[in-house]
Amino acid sequence: SIYCTRMGADYLHGIQSKSLPTVKDFGEVEAGPYHLGRIEWYTGMVLKHPRAAARLRGITT
Repeated sequence: SIYCTRMGADYLHGIQSKSLPTVKDFGEVEAGPYHLGRIEWYTGMVLKHPRAAARLRGITT
C-alpha cells in the first residue's frame, strides 16, 4: 500500500497536550556509558478534510 497525505492546518496535522513533555531520568546504566530515561509526551493527529489522506492498495510490483 501507498499512503498519500496533504499536510496543513486545514487538512492533516499533529497535535499535543497543553502540558510540556516530561522526562524521567533513571540514571547511568552499568552496561555502558549512557543514561536511561523515559519521555512522556502525549501527541495525536487530526484529519480535518476527508480527502487529506488516501490509501492506494493492491500494489503487487
